[in-house]
Amino acid sequence: MEKIRCRDAKNRDCVVISELFQKMWNETRPDIPFKDKSVDLLIDELVKSVSLPNMYLKVAVHNGKIIGFIFGSVSYQRRLNKLAGYCYDVFIEKEFRHTKLAYKMIEDNKEWGRKQGATIGFFVVQNKDIDRWVRRPDYDLYQTTFSCDLVKESGDKVEVI
Repeated sequence: MEKIRCRDAKNRDCVVISELFQKMWNETRPDIPFKDKSVDLLIDELVKSVSLPNMYLKVAVHNGKIIGFIFGSVSYQRRLNKLAGYCYDVFIEKEFRHTKLAYKMIEDNKEWGRKQGATIGFFVVQNKDIDRWVRRPDYDLYQTTFSCDLVKESGDKVEVI
């Protein structure tokens, strides 16, 4: 088996990253459709992010094919008066999830944040993964965000634009 390589994302990768993002979305939010217009907006945002110094976007490549990505950033957190690192999305194709690829990508994101001057890191974690994250020895649960479907309660159909 060829080794999996991680590298900085390039503009030409953004369409594939958006396709992986859609897979992630469909796995984590199957009741909310991801519209074609959203794909176009996502690709635009990814292309902009590739060149920004405070954004972190890497891809995992196996046999020339992108099999995963990680997206994060560094920005000033005024409420805490600290520079904070963020990890928003990590996605790995199912057949590679048995590896420690996601863990390695997250550790690389943390190291990049440290090098940028961040002193605290925040991670967006899907509901199904919260228990595993809370059990990690170096992580503290900082905030939990609850959501409710306001549209569903009124009987309207939800669509992401």
